Amino acid sequence: MNDEIRIEIGNIFKYLRSERKLTIAEVSNGICSSRTYQEIEKGKIKNVNYYEEIIQYFGYEYFPIEDLKNWLEDFADSLYKACDYMNEQAIKELNIQYKAYFRGKENGIVYSQYNEVFKHLFRYYQDDEYLNGEEIKKDLKLIQIIKEDKLRILLIEVMDISNWDHAGDYDLMEEMKSWIEQYPNNLIMQYHIHLYEKLMLNMQCGLETLKKIELNLDKNNYYRKSKVMMARFNIIKNIDKKMAEITIKELTKQMELKCIPYRLKSKINYNIASFYYNIQLNYEQALSYYSISYKMNNKTQNALLFMCACCRELNLKLPDELEKCEINKKNPNSVYLEYYKRLKKDIDCRELEDFILHNVMGVLKKELYHNPYWKIFENEMIRLSKITRDYSLLYVFRKNMIKNRIQY
Repeated sequence: MNDEIRIEIGNIFKYLRSERKLTIAEVSNGICSSRTYQEIEKGKIKNVNYYEEIIQYFGYEYFPIEDLKNWLEDFADSLYKACDYMNEQAIKELNIQYKAYFRGKENGIVYSQYNEVFKHLFRYYQDDEYLNGEEIKKDLKLIQIIKEDKLRILLIEVMDISNWDHAGDYDLMEEMKSWIEQYPNNLIMQYHIHLYEKLMLNMQCGLETLKKIELNLDKNNYYRKSKVMMARFNIIKNIDKKMAEITIKELTKQMELKCIPYRLKSKINYNIASFYYNIQLNYEQALSYYSISYKMNNKTQNALLFMCACCRELNLKLPDELEKCEINKKNPNSVYLEYYKRLKKDIDCRELEDFILHNVMGVLKKELYHNPYWKIFENEMIRLSKITRDYSLLYVFRKNMIKNRIQY
């Protein structure tokens, strides 16, 4: 083992020890002194026997990694380009290549960590599945031992999008942001910088960042161009409703391109629907766009949730899709959809009130803003209390809103 390999393996030891919540004494016991082990994690000890014993302690094998380094150079470039353009066919082919190369080496001390990274990358870019909060936390440690910048950038994107669209963990945002800011000149990372500018209500900065991305994007990268256009719409819709309507026409035209993946078309329709739902209060239009979004991609189920909310505002029966869907329990918002499934079964109103206060409330407390989720269930409590003629539980609900300092 040369110096570079020892340092890399030492970093992996540190990562594994942290993941498994082990002390230095526990790992080094019977192998070397604690002081020596600390130096091993820094790659400073040259005795190969120590490394081999610690690798066995963690349950791995050692395979020479010089070939892996050479393979990664070309593969990381190819994967980055395929994911940047969301070339679905190329991504599928690269997934086959990766699995073939790693076959039989998955238990290698270095291979295993890259294997985890690739699993998460392909899970998002190929299968359109998000990471959960615990997986994001794990990857925030794992990314520190991944050396290839292009793989890091892709992993950051997957973690950040998973957090925005699925996990919703505000505590992770600052840590995520610190990684994004390490690549200020990368166009993918610039897109994610704009998300944080928008979060901090720096709308003008967000628009300027998006404009800079548009100027530098390859004209043939229709996937990223569409994402930027959608992001611009999500800022404009809060500032200029007329301009938002014009942008909707541009987005609709963009969705006619065959090269735009269905998952992105679904998200564009979802964002247009949210404009009509949250800002225009045009629930009929919102329902139409949410329905299209859900038909294109029913994995996240958020579109179905808002289809239900629209139906309630329009005094329509709840959508038939509600009966057919299997709720994704990994989605933290799944309890919201569970409420509507119970409502569709004509469960007693008092049981529904109890479900909101004891089940839905636990998730609502993580929401910082009144719109949309607090508002949806406040309206549900109002409807239910009008039937039961008991307003005491509505009072309890609103008391919780005040206690949690919900922002309007």
